[in-house]
Amino acid sequence: MNRCIEIDLKVYEQPISKLSYDKENQISLCEYENKFFDFEEIVKLKESDDLPKAEDMLYINKDKKEIWFIEFKNRNKENVDKYDVRRKILDSLISFYELFDKEFCCKYSKKYFVVYKCNKNDIHLELFSEFEDREIYFELREVKNKFLEEVVTECCDYFLGFFEKNYNIIWKG
Repeated sequence: MNRCIEIDLKVYEQPISKLSYDKENQISLCEYENKFFDFEEIVKLKESDDLPKAEDMLYINKDKKEIWFIEFKNRNKENVDKYDVRRKILDSLISFYELFDKEFCCKYSKKYFVVYKCNKNDIHLELFSEFEDREIYFELREVKNKFLEEVVTECCDYFLGFFEKNYNIIWKG
């Protein structure tokens, strides 16, 4: 594998409705047309017969020097496979470092957001409260501060509000 290949990320832009699409249930978790990077497709650049698992979406904010790996799970948090989620982020980080320029990798903070289906019984903290107050599900607390600066596990409503407030994203339906 040729490390640090030149990647035209624009080629990998897809609407979030496609990135959050659940093939099994044939439904999108987030029905919006805003475009982000399809990390599953980017990882295919590794040209391997045994490709690693990869997150659904990659969001890069150049102003804040942040990279968000985002995984969509169209199920309630109780039904999310915690081992699959943990394996995906570790595989994704390895792939990211193999594919992207070292300088780019080191200058940006890496963050992880697992978006799951909202359950009417879920109790959410204030929509934009500090992350320290939040519970981190799927046994992901151990990867925070070791491999990632932040880990957030929340339902789609929180995810949409968070990105709208922090990155001025206006969701287009």
